[in-house]
Amino acid sequence: MSRATDADGRELLEGVTVPLVTPIDALGHPDPAAVDEQLASLAEAGITKLLLLGTNGEGPAFGASELAEFAAAVTAKWRSRVGGRTVVSVAIFGSSTRQSMRRAEAVLAKGPDALTVPPPHYFHYDVNEVVGFYRDVASLGSPVIVYNAARYTGNPITAPMLQATSQIPGIVGIKDSGGDDALLLAAVKIAQMHQAFGVSQGNERRLAWALEQGASGITPGLANIAPHACAELVAAVRAGKSDAASTLQAQLDALAAMHQIRPGVACMKAALALLGVSNSSPVPPMRVYSATEMAALRALLASVPIRLIGNRPLSAPHAG
Repeated sequence: MSRATDADGRELLEGVTVPLVTPIDALGHPDPAAVDEQLASLAEAGITKLLLLGTNGEGPAFGASELAEFAAAVTAKWRSRVGGRTVVSVAIFGSSTRQSMRRAEAVLAKGPDALTVPPPHYFHYDVNEVVGFYRDVASLGSPVIVYNAARYTGNPITAPMLQATSQIPGIVGIKDSGGDDALLLAAVKIAQMHQAFGVSQGNERRLAWALEQGASGITPGLANIAPHACAELVAAVRAGKSDAASTLQAQLDALAAMHQIRPGVACMKAALALLGVSNSSPVPPMRVYSATEMAALRALLASVPIRLIGNRPLSAPHAG
């Protein structure tokens, strides 16, 4: 693992990062033994960067030891498959500094390249408290990517908060999933002043726009099932092919309509099950998709002109 002071956030967040879905076993635990097909499909698509145990990865639902064991196993599998080009970041959720630090320490013992950390959730915190929180997390010595996930934490990252946080040694970038264009632009401005600060867009409907504005990369949940299109979108923007980028963004927007069936992790897991890549079980109390929902999802996936990963025809039912 790189020391935080040596880390380049732009390199860590460049291109496509897949916020990997976590397979779940029959007892509701993370199942690294079931991730091989998913990793093989992503590697075939040219993906080199993973975010483990984020929102799509259901990280907040697991204990520190489960986080560490899953992260260690998947990181080893991924590095063995992809080689030295890999970047593996692990998301750390907690309701307090103490809780987040303990979870981070457990994960760091397994050697990820970075931590992706939102502010603590449940209670509301002011700017000084959030900046102090990131100062404490950064003191662990790992590169830290700020994770703006206000929908889940209740504590949005603001532009002044990010400006102050970006001055902390070891804070190397931001993954913004908040949907606030103004914050994304503020983050890009910070990156222009701090050459090693990276910016990744998580808002799936604003991927092309963010890249055109200067974001380093993207971290869309859709990359779990459509990594080729996500990589092509980045390449199109980098090559100045705005028409191609617009077409790809429109296709990804059509794919994102899958969340209108029933949004969230259960939707993505159902899609992966239909594609033969993973099981469909989310962490309870989230429910697997019903047969009716699966039929609607299968029809939508089959209708979108995007190359999807997997080894199963969408016309074939698959039980999770």
